[in-house]
Amino acid sequence: GSLSSEAFSVYGSYTTLCLPLFSLAPTLASSVSMPILPRLGKAIADRDIQAQTDAVNEGLCLTSLISMPVSAGLALYSKEILTLLFKNQPEAIELCAPLLTVLSFSVGLSCLVTYSNAVLQAYGHPSIPLLSMGVGAIVKIVLAYFLIGNESINIMGAPISTFFCDLVINLISFACICRCIPKKIAVGKTLVLPFASAVISVGVSKIAYGAVTARYGEGNLMTAVGICIAALLYC
Repeated sequence: GSLSSEAFSVYGSYTTLCLPLFSLAPTLASSVSMPILPRLGKAIADRDIQAQTDAVNEGLCLTSLISMPVSAGLALYSKEILTLLFKNQPEAIELCAPLLTVLSFSVGLSCLVTYSNAVLQAYGHPSIPLLSMGVGAIVKIVLAYFLIGNESINIMGAPISTFFCDLVINLISFACICRCIPKKIAVGKTLVLPFASAVISVGVSKIAYGAVTARYGEGNLMTAVGICIAALLYC
């Protein structure tokens, strides 16, 4: 009845407004980081441990450099970005803005899933991505079932289950990658620094955006300027 139609409407808004933005970063990140893989394949064939480590670190760094600012931007500018793109759907925007904020935490993890799966295939372990994604899918299904069924959480369970799904996949994948490479992955350089840079730049931009819009009002132009400021600061 009415509850069923409302549920379909909420889910439709989530899949139409949030998921396309969520899918953008993995596409961009993979196009930048994947060209590293032939170099990794050569290093593996040559049994050059240092070259393998360098290739994995470089690809990981490029993935983070793309995904982290997108994640931070979607988290802090969720409502503004949705308004910029879907201004004729105010009710859907109000519903999806908090969903997109939560979903944004999975952006970086999703990009890392794509990259780690490719690295494991380069090492000749195609079964590990299948295993990790299978475990992640089970986690997502179970969490989504219980969380979405909880009236106090409802549709928010969808992005939460996505986050834990990608987190589990990455934990399994990178544990296996670390066993393939005797040398440690440079976590600080490849993950922590891009994350800190993204949070600081987008955070400063959001503070400036709030100060300006409090005086002059919100609008698509202000949103575009705020995003451009964040991008400049990040660079």
